Amino acid sequence: MQIHIRKIHLQYADNTLIFIPADIDQLVQVKRILKWSTLSSGLHINFHKSSIIGINVDDHLCLRLATFIFCRSDSLSNKYLGMPPGVNPSRISTWKPVIEKFRKRLHMWKERLLSMAGRLCLIKSVLTSLPIYFMSVFKIPKGVGKLLSSIQRRFLWCRCTKQRSFYKIQWRLVICDKKQGGLGVGSLISKNRALLLKWIWRLSSPGIGLWKIIISLMYNPAYKNGILIFCNQPFKIWKDIMSIVHTDIHHVFTNHCKFMVGNDSLTSFC
Repeated sequence: MQIHIRKIHLQYADNTLIFIPADIDQLVQVKRILKWSTLSSGLHINFHKSSIIGINVDDHLCLRLATFIFCRSDSLSNKYLGMPPGVNPSRISTWKPVIEKFRKRLHMWKERLLSMAGRLCLIKSVLTSLPIYFMSVFKIPKGVGKLLSSIQRRFLWCRCTKQRSFYKIQWRLVICDKKQGGLGVGSLISKNRALLLKWIWRLSSPGIGLWKIIISLMYNPAYKNGILIFCNQPFKIWKDIMSIVHTDIHHVFTNHCKFMVGNDSLTSFC
């Protein structure tokens, strides 16, 4: 029996995602191809570390398929490259791993044994950088931003313990740049907006990428009065990214950009 396999695959470093129908014959054919690839290249695939994730597929069927090829059965709540796919970034539960990382770091440090300069250095070099990976994709909820800033603030002023202390300077002044009289800690909300603005920049810049093709086909982005808009309703992540268009940071960004015609291959005068 001849089986026609229609599949899409994505690769990143040594990770490969293969999308196929929930059919056992198709799955067997894919495993045979992977086996032939192993014999010809010498690169072995560990099926015990591989997973089958079902999308709109019954859990019992996923488990049966995984058992058939001796691999694991996971759900979309599983992480891929450190990010949880298919989650709602507006929920605090999505940001729990980041919050737990903050608290885990604090348990490792003894703030009472550190000087003010030492605590400030740890905040700027470690605590501020921990959520960068999440903030580069998801818009951070205000409640989560306040909680993370509170953890930073309490650590800076040695209030992680039950001993009484007080805040010597307002946090809005601490996060300001040193030239403005602050300590240069920076605002997590502002960093989040700047990181999300990167996607608008990359979408507007020349170049062809798979993700740009997919976004263009799904949402039909276009410029109206110099502002990038989506003609079709985007999903949650891109809706959050496009919400930056109406903020002050976007106006600052556009005021410092200019358009050059170049060789006119990407310019239309119609």
